[in-house]
Amino acid sequence: MKLEGLGYTYVGGASVGPVSLALRPGERVLLTGPSGSGKSTLLRLAAGLTQRHGQGDVVGQARVDGQPLAGMAPAQRARQVGLVTQDPSDQLVAGSVADELAFGPEGAGFAPEQTHARVGELLAQLGLPAAAAPQQLSAGQRQQLVVAAARSAGARWLLLDEPLGHLDPGAAQRLLEQLDALASAGLGVVVVEHRVDACWAWCDRVVVMRRGQVVVDRPRSEVHPSDLEGLQLPAALGAPAEVVPPPRAGAVVHTLRGLAASYDGRAVLHGVDLVLRAGERVVVVGPNGAGKSTLLRQLPGLRVPEDPDLSLFRATVAEELAVGPTERGLTVDVDRIARALGVRDLWEEPPQALSRGQRLRVAVAAALCCQPAPLVLDEPTTGQDAEHVEGLFDALEALGTSVVFATHDLELAARRAHRVVVLVDGRVVADGPPAEALAAAPLHRAPRVEALLGSGPPQPLPDGVAATVPDPSGPDPRLSLGLLATVGVLAVVLDAPSTLGALALVTALPALAVVGRYRAAMLGVAAAVVWSTMLSQALFYSDMPRVPLVSVGPVTLWREGVVHGLVQSLRLVAMGFAGATVAIATAPDRLLQGLAALRVPWAVAFLAVTSLRMVPLVAREWMAVRQARSRGVPPRQPWARLRDELLLLRPVIARAVRRARTLAEALDARGFDPAGGRVPRVPLRMKGWERMVLGVAGLGALGVVGSEVLYQLYLAEVLYVPQLRPLYAWVR
Repeated sequence: MKLEGLGYTYVGGASVGPVSLALRPGERVLLTGPSGSGKSTLLRLAAGLTQRHGQGDVVGQARVDGQPLAGMAPAQRARQVGLVTQDPSDQLVAGSVADELAFGPEGAGFAPEQTHARVGELLAQLGLPAAAAPQQLSAGQRQQLVVAAARSAGARWLLLDEPLGHLDPGAAQRLLEQLDALASAGLGVVVVEHRVDACWAWCDRVVVMRRGQVVVDRPRSEVHPSDLEGLQLPAALGAPAEVVPPPRAGAVVHTLRGLAASYDGRAVLHGVDLVLRAGERVVVVGPNGAGKSTLLRQLPGLRVPEDPDLSLFRATVAEELAVGPTERGLTVDVDRIARALGVRDLWEEPPQALSRGQRLRVAVAAALCCQPAPLVLDEPTTGQDAEHVEGLFDALEALGTSVVFATHDLELAARRAHRVVVLVDGRVVADGPPAEALAAAPLHRAPRVEALLGSGPPQPLPDGVAATVPDPSGPDPRLSLGLLATVGVLAVVLDAPSTLGALALVTALPALAVVGRYRAAMLGVAAAVVWSTMLSQALFYSDMPRVPLVSVGPVTLWREGVVHGLVQSLRLVAMGFAGATVAIATAPDRLLQGLAALRVPWAVAFLAVTSLRMVPLVAREWMAVRQARSRGVPPRQPWARLRDELLLLRPVIARAVRRARTLAEALDARGFDPAGGRVPRVPLRMKGWERMVLGVAGLGALGVVGSEVLYQLYLAEVLYVPQLRPLYAWVR
């Protein structure tokens, strides 16, 4: 691969490049540099995704075998280059682990048996359950999944943006070992990473960027410590800083005893005991999926989530920091906190327009302005270079804040924590001073951590066992869609409350069976729809003749309006129940496959299914934003409260825009082509009983529609058949 004068100029004037690099097959390249130096932009340009950079100007080009990547068809490009950007959650395109891995090969034209074999090979490496929904995996597991998906179509070059950011040390080491094996087989690998020490033994070439330019490009053996100024020095080039001594034990501020907790219906924490004291910095470490984030959600104080976007809901940084103290009546030196966190110069900037590192610091500063006890941080080092991480914890130390934070950075835990809690499989296996707790932790440790602790490596946790690749289960999605269409036809044609009520009951039974713990909520929504529609129609019904049902002063409820409202609402309820059943009971990828088989344009079908899949995620984000709002006191006046609720949509919308862009990049990188064909790994085959059910339902709907048409022709005096008098009576 060759980058020939490749660069980009943003609309605001900032630029990256031009950069010229020659990358060789089998080369292991570490691309590092301070936050905001242009690494991610260069990686996207190198992947040929120039069209995803808005209105700026692109210069130069990236070539593979002499061919420009930007001019290749998506499927062809996916066979050449795989790209993974920073946030794994936003790159998930399918509804199960197996289908996520199959997306690239299907778009690249693999035969079904080839795709099946490829998915099985990748599952064996990952050790993830094939049928699991990607959103139910831990952040680290999702990171492993998207890395595997990026190379699933056989890419010869792999470009990874901070792939270790969400991985525990053992998982990070396993990923680097996989990348090493791929490079040994001839795959060129470029990794953008701030965790230099973890990658040092792996890479054989180091490229450093500063202010949009490449300033260092040399073999690892020739890199000098001055080349990595402001970045994490590997153990081979410099000793780690001294460990922070523990403070005197303060008063107990919170105690957890025998805590058990679940997430998405799964037991995550089992009998956790934890004591928090004033002035302590407590670090929670453990493998991916150990329950760290779930534990943090059970703690008091203010929590800054791993995604800082969900903590920022005001128009400017100044407003963001002021909202808590102003509404709570606190006397806080906001300016001092802003300067300590390095965000005072961003005073009038909109928080959602800042870089990820800046957004994190603003979110932490806003929480600190509320004097939390303690401040709870989930992965505060993701996307941060060493200088920014040190600055963040220097500020927290200077402000004397009690902090509980989860991290995969064991060196940071060893140096900055007063106490380390090691969590494995939802249980605390060690709790004490950093040296003692980390020495006993069953986690892989990088060389700099070993130097800090002065101990040998512990026994690692066993790898997971890969599941076999199951075929998608359940009925053919075309049956579900056909039955949904049948319900829609009947809901439109039927107009008697009794028949529509029967239809609503029939559709409610399967919906309530599959919806799980949300049955009460679903019934409540259905009741609200019926009641509100009947009431509104009864109040404003104007057709004559009409009969008053109830009169209270000047207000009259009309009987015909009640009936009309009941009919309309039952139609909505029946279709809603049927749609919910299909959406919940049908795997998203099977639903997408069914829509495509019915000749719905693939891009339209994918958009519809993806939007459906995002509903619970957006709902969770909305709840996270509301939780962040709790650092202030919402207004009590109805109109002011409504305005406040609308303002909370700002971070949700901003997050959705970022997710849409990242998802578009992931689709491009995996060869998505709206005009191209796809070869599903499991073609649809409708069983005999499914055809029979669909046929019976179709004939029934056709009979109802035909009867209604004949009846309307009879009423219009267009066609009258005496022999059909019983039919006319039945329809009436």
